[in-house]
Amino acid sequence: MKKVKKRTKHVKNISVHLVYKLTGRGWSRCELTIEKQHIVLTASYLGDALSELIHAVTSVMTGEKKSFAIYEEEPGQYFWTFECTFQDNGVILRILWSDESWGRAPDEDCREVFAAHCSVVVFARALLQMLDEVLEEYGEEGYKREWEGHDFPTQQHAYLKRILSYYTD
Repeated sequence: MKKVKKRTKHVKNISVHLVYKLTGRGWSRCELTIEKQHIVLTASYLGDALSELIHAVTSVMTGEKKSFAIYEEEPGQYFWTFECTFQDNGVILRILWSDESWGRAPDEDCREVFAAHCSVVVFARALLQMLDEVLEEYGEEGYKREWEGHDFPTQQHAYLKRILSYYTD
């Protein structure tokens, strides 16, 4: 894997933007921008993409050194891997692609498609804003209908909001 570039500015000043859309019954599209890097990912209802992502982010915010989320495709899958850099409250995010479906952890056959270093808090705030926008656009019932039976992750959404309430800057 490529080495992630050292930042010349503090990670808390690095911008993060997430957009998530349900694009058809059981399909979603997620756009991620960190500074000038941009990637568009899709996921199918075979996994619970939003729940996976929230869990990975809240895990690193509550002390885990590493975590990952899976976005299932048909076929293949994306792995969002998060590794804390505790000295700057940062996280190295790598998104890996696997042609294989149903893998439960990234492995050596995965190919890196995105890598960035940012503040875990800034990323979490962008995730919370994205979740708020998804909830406003679809509502809980509309989300469940379009996401093929997966509920909107209401409890995880509240948990992320609660964790972020402890951060003031």
